Amino acid sequence: MDMASRTLMLVAVLVSALPLQAQVVRPPATPLAVHDPAFSIWMPAERPYDADAVHADGASSALTCLVRIDGRARRLLGTQPGGVPPLEQKGRMIGPTHSDWTLANEQVGIALQFLTPALPADLDVLARPVSYVSLAVRVLDGKAHHIEVQFDAEASIASPDAPESVLFGRSTVPGVAALHATGTAGRLWLAAKDSEVSGSSFGPVAKARVSFVEGAALPADEPSPPTASEREPRALTLRLAFDVGGSGVTRHSLWIAFESARRPTLGAAELRPYWRRNGLDGSGLMALAAQDQDALEARARAFDSALQTDLVQLGGSEWAKLAALVWRQTLGAANLAVDSSGSPVLLPRAGGRPARTLDVVDGAPIFLATSPGLARALAAPLLERARSPGWDVPFAPVVLDEPAPGPALAVDPERVAATAGLLLLTAQIGVVEDRVRFAERYADLLGRWAESLDRIGLDVGAPSVSGANVLAPLDANAAQLSVLALGAWSQIAAKRGLDAEARRYRARAEDLARAWIARASSNGVAPTRLALDAEGSWSQRTALVWDRLLGLGLFPAELATSEAAALRARWGTLAGTALDSRSPAASLARGMWSAGLARDRAEFEALVKPLHAWVGTLDDRRPLSARYDAQSGRSLGSEGGIELGALFLRLLQDRTARARWSAQGARVPEGHAPYVPSGK
Repeated sequence: MDMASRTLMLVAVLVSALPLQAQVVRPPATPLAVHDPAFSIWMPAERPYDADAVHADGASSALTCLVRIDGRARRLLGTQPGGVPPLEQKGRMIGPTHSDWTLANEQVGIALQFLTPALPADLDVLARPVSYVSLAVRVLDGKAHHIEVQFDAEASIASPDAPESVLFGRSTVPGVAALHATGTAGRLWLAAKDSEVSGSSFGPVAKARVSFVEGAALPADEPSPPTASEREPRALTLRLAFDVGGSGVTRHSLWIAFESARRPTLGAAELRPYWRRNGLDGSGLMALAAQDQDALEARARAFDSALQTDLVQLGGSEWAKLAALVWRQTLGAANLAVDSSGSPVLLPRAGGRPARTLDVVDGAPIFLATSPGLARALAAPLLERARSPGWDVPFAPVVLDEPAPGPALAVDPERVAATAGLLLLTAQIGVVEDRVRFAERYADLLGRWAESLDRIGLDVGAPSVSGANVLAPLDANAAQLSVLALGAWSQIAAKRGLDAEARRYRARAEDLARAWIARASSNGVAPTRLALDAEGSWSQRTALVWDRLLGLGLFPAELATSEAAALRARWGTLAGTALDSRSPAASLARGMWSAGLARDRAEFEALVKPLHAWVGTLDDRRPLSARYDAQSGRSLGSEGGIELGALFLRLLQDRTARARWSAQGARVPEGHAPYVPSGK
């Protein structure tokens, strides 16, 4: 059997042990260990040995994996040592919870796998900041071989601003070899089962790598900070050693974890990370990681397989590939914490600050479809903020931690859209959970919002052209969201038995919907305008998807059909289309909401295809960007966050699949602690 045939056999055998996975044409970066904004490590290259791992923000978070096959060293992960050749990549696959590379020479094949068990049905597992690294080895030449593996994690992960200040140590965990490095950002862990470890140390990383290449023992621990003249990178290092032979696959694993020094905050409250809520510490986390490793691997495989099977059936393979790429990125854009009432809260971050309310609403489909309790955990902090002391305007916050706005600022288009969007999200939670309890808890607040939106009607204001708001849904978009929110409030009122209020708001929403159509289009069909009464303008009409999701029926079905047709006519071959007629700026999240207007799977796939192709053109080797130039395909701004949950909208739209997945979601307690503003 020649080498090519053996390699194909290797890929088939190794992949058969993995979950059904998807392969993006060329992801801009591949997720390695992605848990929250502080612990988000990526490979910014197609091959794992062509670059060093980085944090999502671009800071160095180097992880290196070397292998010695019968005494000859090869690189698997990372660029160092530069003189050591890599084991050649033969394949790469990315699933929702896994990233896998298959590498081989004429002797053996190795599947290098990173697993983050981001399982929405189990908050305890989802919240643990632990990722597993596994190597599955198969012999290709029919001979026995001795394999040694060395994995290191640089201390800069724990202290990117002052790596020389890191303190190293070991922890006594039964059955586990656990090293840790504590710095200004938190504590980094590298661990494996004692039975699999042949050596461990911490200290200058170059010494450890050279010793491995030369076949020498690991250097002794060097816990003291280096002198000013010896500031070479330091790392935690583990070695594994084993023999392989025969026709089976030999598998060995280790794991990395990170305890952030920064606790999540909600207003004036400093919260506990969810995984710590019952007093678990880092050593206990290492023990759980060892105890649950095999079970979590099996659960993650089953989850990936089931989810991607559904995604392919509902919307095709290209959509499934995009969704797989953003699963960990979306969940890793938020901190999962517990408030003083014991309820979980999900706090999305963007660039170090809370995400915009509109991004939260855009990204909610990932939670609504797979774990509605997490959708409540996402919406509740914003709702609690809006009814907290000192928030005197009857509108939602644009950003969770913003100061209370003055009356003149309270009615700008973005705030109106945020208010309407959050009301729609609350109504959708009730639809998915088939009960109105969550909305009832905030009924007074939602009622005030409905009154304000009723009073404004369609007069939301002129579109903003400022750089900060150029991607926000403005004017006609905000007005349409407002109309639909009034319909959603009518729906909530009817479920609460408030028939008179339900009829009044329904009638008002119907009147405004007719007026909106008359003002937004000269012929009652698409393309409707960006600005009401402004001829020649147009916009993606994402708000109409809410009409379908909630079953409101406020806008005629033919309007959505014609909007989808108009969208398809503008949809480019590279990256979809711009948000509106003002600029080429586009949004991946909004593009997916627009694709939600598709009449059938064929039209949906046609709209997704350019977005999938665009991802493969990105030169910016960071996590997938949410905003880009529709003409050039160039990324605009930083990596995408919680809003990328919009890629799961089609799963939410399918009632059968949604019911199956949401029923498996995590059970989340009702009720949340009041928001206490900073300074109170």
